[in-house]
Amino acid sequence: RGGGGPVVGYNAAHGALLCAREVVLAARGAGGGAEADGASAVANVAAEGLLRCSYLATGTPVAAVATEWLRCVEAVLSLADDADVSSSDVSSDVAASSSLAALLETARRSCDVAAGARRFVALSGGGRRAEAAARMGTSVSPGDATWCKVAARVAVTLATTTRWRERDGDESNESHDATSAALACLARTAPYEARAGAMKALRDLGGVDAVTAAGLDVPRMRTFLIDELLPVETRHSCARRALGLVAAWTEAASESQDNPTSAESCSGSGPSNGVSTSKSVASLEARRATYARASAKLARSLATFATMPGAIARAHVRARGGEISPEREEDDAAARGVLLKILSDEVVREAAEGGDDESIADVEDAEDADVDESEDDEWRLVESIARRGAHERVRCAALACLGRLAAVRVARWEAAAKATGGIPPPAVASLTGLIAAGASPERPADVRRAAASALAASTLLSRLPPAKVSDETVGENNAPTLGEPILRAWLAAFTMMEDEDEDVRDVASRAATRADVGVPSDAQTEATLRVAFANVADRLARWPPFERFLFKTSSGPPVRASALRDAIAGVGVVRRLFDREADNHHAEALLLSQLAARALRRGGVARSSAAADAREAALRSAEEAAAALLLSTSAHASAATSSSATSDASSWAGGVTNHEAAFAPVCRACLALWALATDAPAPDAAIRDRARKLDDAFATRGVLGPMARAMWVA
Repeated sequence: RGGGGPVVGYNAAHGALLCAREVVLAARGAGGGAEADGASAVANVAAEGLLRCSYLATGTPVAAVATEWLRCVEAVLSLADDADVSSSDVSSDVAASSSLAALLETARRSCDVAAGARRFVALSGGGRRAEAAARMGTSVSPGDATWCKVAARVAVTLATTTRWRERDGDESNESHDATSAALACLARTAPYEARAGAMKALRDLGGVDAVTAAGLDVPRMRTFLIDELLPVETRHSCARRALGLVAAWTEAASESQDNPTSAESCSGSGPSNGVSTSKSVASLEARRATYARASAKLARSLATFATMPGAIARAHVRARGGEISPEREEDDAAARGVLLKILSDEVVREAAEGGDDESIADVEDAEDADVDESEDDEWRLVESIARRGAHERVRCAALACLGRLAAVRVARWEAAAKATGGIPPPAVASLTGLIAAGASPERPADVRRAAASALAASTLLSRLPPAKVSDETVGENNAPTLGEPILRAWLAAFTMMEDEDEDVRDVASRAATRADVGVPSDAQTEATLRVAFANVADRLARWPPFERFLFKTSSGPPVRASALRDAIAGVGVVRRLFDREADNHHAEALLLSQLAARALRRGGVARSSAAADAREAALRSAEEAAAALLLSTSAHASAATSSSATSDASSWAGGVTNHEAAFAPVCRACLALWALATDAPAPDAAIRDRARKLDDAFATRGVLGPMARAMWVA
């Protein structure tokens, strides 16, 4: 070192650090014995060397050099880990090395991302460009963004690795220290590259158990992300990773709320002193909470007095049996003062007279209300990002996060729905609406994958009612507790099980398998779809919303002869070069219609009155389809005998009903008639006459192609 920097120059110093890191990495993987001792010696020597050039990390204006110094520290710590694990000689433990301990302390100081960022801004170099960058709070130092990522990663590693964690002799402070160190890298004032790097390192730690074992206070970390970071985060990489961490840590936060004593049991405190002590502590806490609520109530009252009109204050005083002296009857301030005295007496009396049991119940209710309110705020935040986020990948991450948030709320949602007479909370419909919109085949693949992940994580598919015997009285009782959102969730699952993206199909299929609808664990996706559809039909039998779905899916939109005739006329038009292709080439267009028709054909899933109306609508659609086909056939015959005959729709190979424009509506109309004929009463003369005309059109007069005709005959 000379003149504030390396004598050989920063370029040479950077190259030397690169070589040093390669040497340390080459020493890794020692097997044991002498080789482990050699690795231990390399770690100690490297630590001493890095200490001698620590100014390259703590005072250099060159971010690339500081970055490489930190990478060398990472390599040394990895080598020290390998040496300690593989060596059988306790005396070779490098964790106790003074050089390594000093290196760890220096590394912690050099990983201060806020201070480092300010240093690179201040030392950006000479010239107008550097001065302008410094005024804007940015740097022109090469590699400073990389330094921020590496520094945040090393800081999280040092904070969450037990053997390298800073200790002050108080074991109870370790979680606080580790969490504080991690949160320092996530602060809004830190460069966004540091926040992204820290969240990536936290994600790579693993699941909730691994993060907790690393000494982090997961609920505190999660609260920070929800309350302080996500509402103001503008960088999509940081927002995505923050949402991913919130989703991954949701289960732990829920457990901490459900088990408020778990923290005490893990804090190393002594055992309980018995039931009487627990009751006395609960009574004391309840009394404190009562006074706290009384104080808050009084504070709220005080806040309104400054602007309360005198007439309103006097009315409150009279309603409470108070009196205002006649000489000050028109004095607004006096009226407010009398009212304040009355209210304060009420608050004190309420606090003094509150019994222990009632106070404890009040405290529990208040705590539940506080939890519900905070969860509502949390849900609204993530939902707003999912709906209105500026970046599509952030919206996808928010949607997937909503699924995890829903999983810990479903039980409370069901309780709320039962309490309100079957009206589910708005959050359920909002979530299923987002999932249904994301499952649409025209959406990008990332959005559909996020929708599938949200659906699988939410556990909504498992909230079906139990199967019941089929009779006319069970329809309304067969409704899921959460109502139509559960049906919408299943419809989204059916759609995604036919998605053209294999990952989407697999996630939706696994979600349906876990929903306990009789699907074997090793079933293929299409088999899962068929079995799940039949089981859902049994569980939702005779429920009006599901009946409407079956009728609509099996018959399709009502057929109109004029519209179908126009579609047939367009079949012969040459396909244009830039016609839009299908959004989903994998889906079978009629599969859901066939499954719905088969469910109806089995019987017992629809009420007789509803089936009668649907049967009449299907009969009308079939008659309209037959009329359109007869007109098309007659027009083609007339054109064929004229000298100006040209190829038209009927020249389609196999007949016009071999084209999807005609085959799909005709097929659905026939499917609906086939499905609804099972429970039909004995037909009267008018119905028999209509059926005879349909058979004459479809089977006798040859308006159907081979495939459609075989379907009708069957």
